[in-house]
Amino acid sequence: MKNTVDKSTGIILTIVFFFLLSYASAQQKQGEPKDANSYIDRGIAYVEKDQYDQAISDYNKALEIDPKSAGAYYYRGLAYAKKGQYDRAISDFTGALKINPKDPNAYFNRGLAYVEKDQSDQAVDDFTKVIEIDPKSTVAYFYRGIGYVSKGELDWAVNDFTKVLEIDPKAAGAYYYRATAYYSRKDYNNSWKDIKRAQDFGYKIPSKFLENLRKASGRQS
Repeated sequence: MKNTVDKSTGIILTIVFFFLLSYASAQQKQGEPKDANSYIDRGIAYVEKDQYDQAISDYNKALEIDPKSAGAYYYRGLAYAKKGQYDRAISDFTGALKINPKDPNAYFNRGLAYVEKDQSDQAVDDFTKVIEIDPKSTVAYFYRGIGYVSKGELDWAVNDFTKVLEIDPKAAGAYYYRATAYYSRKDYNNSWKDIKRAQDFGYKIPSKFLENLRKASGRQS
């Protein structure tokens, strides 16, 4: 992901695709499924075993039975995302949203796929949709903040990380990423304050970022 924060800060963002809400249970069915939901259930079980191709096959069968199954599109999108096939994932999340345009999970995971493709504008738009549906979604504010950092819109990034912390004052990662945004704004005093808060909550600060902050600020802590 293109990032306006100095690459030497050592920021590492691991994108994790979430099962935020379930369309169906993940229990393995005995015998061959007979309906779309049963194929979805078995597909979810395959994903939990990292058997993504088998899962996709089951989601395909679910869609053959029920072409308007938002769940089949959604979960197939997750499986494609796990395989790193982000264009297909985006297409499936979009398919799910055409059927259920108010599903925050599909917007959120499509946003993550856009992040992986360095398409920050689209990612920010999707995370904004999640926030419109669920104004207390800390993960949406957090990843939208990441998207704003990538776009160089640091004030908006600080606002989003601050919103995360208003909802969850113990969100150590939000302190750290807000510190990186302050660093990029050359607001080293606030950057240090957030680094200390993150450390208080057990967040391990990348040594390269600390080194650069010390050099830029002219202080050790």
